[in-house]
Amino acid sequence: MLRLLRRWAAFLLLLASLIPIAIYGSWIDEQTAAFVVLATAIDTPIANWIASASTDTPRAEETVVAGQNATVVRPGSGKRWPAIVFVNGATEQGHLHPEVQRLARGLARAHFLVVVPELPGLRRGEITLRTLSVLVGVARAAADRPDARDGRVGLIGVPVGSSLALAAAEDDALAGRVSAVVGIAPYASLKQVARLATTGYIRTGRSLRGYRPDDFVLVAVSRSLAAALPSRRDRGGLDTLLSNGDPLVFDRLWRRLPRRVRDAAARLSPISRADRLTMPVELATSPRDKYFPLEESRQLARASPHVRVTVTRTLSHALPEPSVHSLGALLSFDGFVVRGLRELRR
Repeated sequence: MLRLLRRWAAFLLLLASLIPIAIYGSWIDEQTAAFVVLATAIDTPIANWIASASTDTPRAEETVVAGQNATVVRPGSGKRWPAIVFVNGATEQGHLHPEVQRLARGLARAHFLVVVPELPGLRRGEITLRTLSVLVGVARAAADRPDARDGRVGLIGVPVGSSLALAAAEDDALAGRVSAVVGIAPYASLKQVARLATTGYIRTGRSLRGYRPDDFVLVAVSRSLAAALPSRRDRGGLDTLLSNGDPLVFDRLWRRLPRRVRDAAARLSPISRADRLTMPVELATSPRDKYFPLEESRQLARASPHVRVTVTRTLSHALPEPSVHSLGALLSFDGFVVRGLRELRR
């Protein structure tokens, strides 16, 4: 992973040096910010030294935000900055994952106030209404901080964290307070992810298309749906759904789940309230993501004119894998990063 990110940081540095600043002043500012973010996120001596030498050292602390353990990273200078809540994906180390921590510091070096919360369930891949509710509370608290600019907050997420960020942005409690959402490889519908995980098929319009997801998708779906069960007595219907491999009977089995489970799945699905995504939304995904198909992101783009999807082979799920043989893919991902930082700063 580090080798791949080193290539990407080197590419950004080279690209930045080739663009005339007088012509692309605004663009080059965010291009430089993109380099600083990624150079800090990796342990590459030269790139890291350039980023460190050209920016102020951020101030990080472990604290409590809206009742949750969280890392808060502030830029090294200034008093108020555009605020960001970063939502990590399913990882056993949670918000303390080294790469998450380095990325938070990179964003702070690019003059963002960054909050990285420990959300309930994420370490196990369990996504629940409580997970979402806590995220909304953290986002409100971040926007209300005296050092947050304009009382607003941006949301950044990767895989499952991206879907949670989108669902939070749709919440009434954050209406008018989300500057932008930037995410990588989200799912749009938890129901469709359940279909994918159990049967190996996704629905596109009226047709079904085969897909081979990573085994962890089924684990996460099982834990997330089970958490919404009213009682253990209702487990039988869920077990039947999870053990079913026939895509033609999936919908019938889904309708048999307790209403509470289906309602929770709908609320945790960004597609169900996509009309509320009125802020800029920048998404990026691989054409062959092994967790959530490209179609999930495209559904969101069809549902809201404010959603822009960048499809690039540079991504392997949540990680960039730059290659000098795919310059077009590199430029596409670079455009996504630059646009995302620009929208989060507004």
